[in-house]
Amino acid sequence: MYGGGSLLNTFTGLIVSGLVGATAVFIMKQFFEGLPKELEESARIDGASTYQIFSKIMLPLAKPALGALTILTFQGVWNEFFWPLVILTSPMDKFTLTIGLLSFKNTYASGAFDWGPILAGAIISALPIIILFIVFQRYFVEGASFSGIKG
Repeated sequence: MYGGGSLLNTFTGLIVSGLVGATAVFIMKQFFEGLPKELEESARIDGASTYQIFSKIMLPLAKPALGALTILTFQGVWNEFFWPLVILTSPMDKFTLTIGLLSFKNTYASGAFDWGPILAGAIISALPIIILFIVFQRYFVEGASFSGIKG
C-alpha cells in the first residue's frame, strides 16, 4: 500500500500512520459514555439539532478528554521509532529525531560510545513533550479521570 501509493520516503507516509489509533476511540468513547443523557435530552426538548448538541454542548465538555488525547497522541508520534525506520529508507534529510539520534550514535561511536552528545540530543528531543505536558496538564488530569473505570 505504501510502496505503490508513493508514500515511501515522504512526510505524508509518516503522517498517515498517526491519524488512526484505537486509543483515541477508547478515550473519547469512555468520556462521552460518562456524560449524563439528560444533557442531550434537555437540548432536544429545547429544539437543538444533532449538530448543535454536539458543537455547543458535548464538544466544550470534551475539552479535558481532547487535551489528554492531544498529549498522548503527540507523545506516541514524537517518540515513534520503528515506523519511520521502515517508511524512510534513503533520504537522511527526512529522518525523525529518534532515527537521527541513532545515526548520530553510529557517526560518533568509534569503538566506545560517546554518550555525551547522544544524551544531549535525547534531552533536546524530550523538551517538546515536557512543554506540551506543562501547557495541557490541567486537561490531562481531568481527561484521565473521565476515561477511567466508573465505580
